Amino acid sequence: MKLNIAQNLRKYRKERGLTQEQLAKELAISAQSVSKWECGDGYPDIELLPNIANHLKISVDALLGNDTAGKKEDLKYFWDQLLKNDGFPGSGDLRDQRIQFAEAYWRKYPEEYRIAAEIVQQLCFGKGRNPEKYRPLLYEAAEKIIAECDDPILRGNVLRDICAVCTDEDLDRWLRKCTYEYNSCRFEVLEERYWGKVRDEWLNDEEPAYEKALEEHRMNNLRLACHALNRDIVAVLPPDVMRAQYTEYRRLIESFAEDGETVPQGWLSFYIGCGLRLAAAYFGKGEDDIAYNLLERSFDEYEEWKAIPENTPLSLGRHDLFGDIRAEKGKWWFLRPNGEKDQQMVWFNLVHLANTALELLASLKPEYRGRQNWASQNGLPRKWFDSVVQTPKFGEYAARAEELLGRPSSYLLD
Repeated sequence: MKLNIAQNLRKYRKERGLTQEQLAKELAISAQSVSKWECGDGYPDIELLPNIANHLKISVDALLGNDTAGKKEDLKYFWDQLLKNDGFPGSGDLRDQRIQFAEAYWRKYPEEYRIAAEIVQQLCFGKGRNPEKYRPLLYEAAEKIIAECDDPILRGNVLRDICAVCTDEDLDRWLRKCTYEYNSCRFEVLEERYWGKVRDEWLNDEEPAYEKALEEHRMNNLRLACHALNRDIVAVLPPDVMRAQYTEYRRLIESFAEDGETVPQGWLSFYIGCGLRLAAAYFGKGEDDIAYNLLERSFDEYEEWKAIPENTPLSLGRHDLFGDIRAEKGKWWFLRPNGEKDQQMVWFNLVHLANTALELLASLKPEYRGRQNWASQNGLPRKWFDSVVQTPKFGEYAARAEELLGRPSSYLLD
């Protein structure tokens, strides 16, 4: 880890109101030695560190820059600079500088797995990415996260990313780190643990172990449903394939309905988002009448969705499949029957799919021509709308999308 003695020595000396000469006198050394240390031209002898720290009334860790507050401040600086996306030290283009900046901080704080994940993200995605140039660094960061990080979501994301860009020769090695079999997955293993207690103890329906096993079984049903519905749809798919995909998504959601409802409220935002994307696919096929009918229906459903208060627990339907598990409007997690948040399964699309689709439609208002900053987004190529985007009818629907959002789309250039 890089030592910050130069900056810290100067900082804490000044806070104590000491000149270099005064500190040198207290330490029985030359003022030139203090000046050299503060210029970064060398380090004090290790035996002298406790004496320096005592005179400055700080810990040795603080002097070295290894204190908790200093680390927190340093990491905040890192993420702030990363967000600004400019002014990085290093050579090459902006992406190279960003990667070098992240690597330097990761070497400094090797247990900060989010920084390692940032390196993987930069090398796996985006225009101009070059995983080959930094392949040893990419593999090292991914190995560190998969082997040591205790966040299953971060590990899973990194493993998925690395499998997308690794060489053909390395693919099998990375795939072996995945869990292949359904009944070897962590959550299914936990469910089997509870059912084992039920079997071994011959418990009946009234016993807590049975209820716990049944709850885990229903949580796993939900995980399987989310996995089926949450697969990424890439932008290169042709509109007829996209149309088939989202049609099946909507049919599956409709199958969860009970008591005369069309769609359970917990799935409504995702269902609306599927409808809007389905409309886009029909536009891409030139079947405009069907597309407009889907837009009309989806807009009506969005009004219903908006009327539901934020944080409301929402039914997922099919009690036999999901029991009393609930979604919570505006949140990314699910609620177990006792109200406990289950944050092991975070699903962005359940909450935001409708909004992101409206954003794209709203950006296509005729008066925004030339201001759209997306050629393809969330699996929807803009070219699918080419035949209708300048027509008055489509302009009315795009304007309605903006009204439903309550603001201009974020997919517009300033």
